[in-house]
Amino acid sequence: MKRAIVLSLAVAILMGNAFAGGSKKEQKIREIAREEARKEIRKEFKTLVANSIKVALQNQDFNSAIAFINMYLALDSSRSTLKDTLIELYLITGQANQALVLAEQKLKQNPNDTSAMHIAAIASMQLNNLQKAYEYYTRLAQATGNVKHLWDFAVVLWQMQRYGDALVVIDQIIANPAARSQTVTLQISPTTKQEVPLLAAAYNLKGAAHQRLKDLNAAKEAYQKALEVVPDFILPKENLEALKQQEQQNNSGSNQQKK
Repeated sequence: MKRAIVLSLAVAILMGNAFAGGSKKEQKIREIAREEARKEIRKEFKTLVANSIKVALQNQDFNSAIAFINMYLALDSSRSTLKDTLIELYLITGQANQALVLAEQKLKQNPNDTSAMHIAAIASMQLNNLQKAYEYYTRLAQATGNVKHLWDFAVVLWQMQRYGDALVVIDQIIANPAARSQTVTLQISPTTKQEVPLLAAAYNLKGAAHQRLKDLNAAKEAYQKALEVVPDFILPKENLEALKQQEQQNNSGSNQQKK
């Protein structure tokens, strides 16, 4: 292939020299030869870049993969799958702003692109733009009917210790009828997992949020509702026991102060 490229270039140059100052027909032939040479080089270069992308991804050299994909898209912007890969790589490498820009560009072209909505939601969370993340997660849940996207959002808010914001999202999950049929698998311990309806998981997370906010009565009520949905749900059982111990400690402290 490389020999073919060199040959094409040589032919183009020779024809250019041979027909310099020639007729319009000769000039046209020279232009066609040069254009064919450019096409061949472009084709070979795209193949080289495509192989470089593959190798970079195999080696998990994500920054190099990003550079090669951008290079390829500059040559051929029609490869939508490469654009999707680029967005995911931006997220993996912590370049959330670039991922959000590309995801929003996709949403302008297709407002119903749920994959782009999901990327935009995750990127917004990474950028700590909670309002935008909330909007995208809400749109995503409405578009897919999958309340798990709201669950993901609530968990992230919990991890960020945004307990009040988490409660707002959790209440939306509880109000969604799909929460009764959809399930989520929770990590109970390093070696134990339990699959429960999303409704039960939401009540348990609601109880935990109230507990962190020192509203122990509301926490207790939420844990009990989780157990009404799944009586053998391990997490709310453990949380209720911890809550009972906390109440006992509080009462013990209060009695000592009275003495």
